[in-house]
Amino acid sequence: MPCADADTVQSMRAKGPVRLLVLLLAVSLPPVLTVSAHHGPQAKDVVAVATNQTYNMACQPASGQQVCTDQLRVVNRRATITPDMGPLESVTTTVNAVIPLGNSVVYTMQPSDQTWNMDLHWVGCADADAVGAFIADLGSPSSLAKTLDPTVAGECAISGLLALPPPTGGPAIYTITSRVLPPAFPTPTPTPTQIPTPTPTPKPTATPTTATARPTATPGATATRTATGSATESESASASESATASASATSGETPEQSVLGITFTPEPSSAPPAPAGGGDEWAGSVPSAGEISTDATKLAGSGLAALLLLLAMGFIGELFNNTFESNYDRILAGWRKSWLSRLAKAFSGLWGGH
Repeated sequence: MPCADADTVQSMRAKGPVRLLVLLLAVSLPPVLTVSAHHGPQAKDVVAVATNQTYNMACQPASGQQVCTDQLRVVNRRATITPDMGPLESVTTTVNAVIPLGNSVVYTMQPSDQTWNMDLHWVGCADADAVGAFIADLGSPSSLAKTLDPTVAGECAISGLLALPPPTGGPAIYTITSRVLPPAFPTPTPTPTQIPTPTPTPKPTATPTTATARPTATPGATATRTATGSATESESASASESATASASATSGETPEQSVLGITFTPEPSSAPPAPAGGGDEWAGSVPSAGEISTDATKLAGSGLAALLLLLAMGFIGELFNNTFESNYDRILAGWRKSWLSRLAKAFSGLWGGH
């Protein structure tokens, strides 16, 4: 069993630093959490408490705030909620102090007023015990003016004041203000993404096309045949010819002709057909000197191709000659033994034998 005791001692020694670290964290974390926690109270939450059936206050927005007044009392309870909507920033309440019976110089806060104050300030502070203790301390009997500096209560900083009546007369008033603390790690405000402004594309300006009016020949004179009993047929024909000549002389701007007011345009003559022999087709396929390209790139390419062709032909010819000379005896012997040689001799005998 000594081994077991030694293991237990070592285990306790090993756990000692861990327990000490946990203890230090437990001591240091509560204040941090108390200040930095953020439950996100809203202004409408405080308005809901003020206007419920218990307190029945009337709330109206004014200058970015909600101002709530008691409908059952005359200028007694009053709450100012900032802002009028959205996340809650602060709550300020005022209520009249009372004087206990039999003591004319001591002021105190009624228990019902203390409960009302705690319910409104608890929304932002989220710690009823701390808020209740602060209000009880401020509302305790006092014959002097009292000021309590801002104190952290849950998630807010709360301060209080007891103001004595002015010389002109009036009640003593308690004023309590609670301001919601910002979180320890505020949520970063997202930066709005700038949308690039599209550059307008200039629209092409339409170029007006001026239509060229085609002049139309207008005959200068119109022949009018007047049928009279005394005019002869030759006189009528002469009048018509003179009118036509006058109209033709006046309309000399275009190739159009006008005869007795009738205008017509001559149709273009068609090209003569190609000869049936087909010789012109080959001649048309050959480019003329003016149609030959003089581009330096194309000329250089053609010259390079011709040079490569010459080098290839020279190399192949030289290779053939060397091979033939080196194997001349074998080629000659093989030729003499082949049937082509015998056939050649037979033909040579036919042509050369006399």
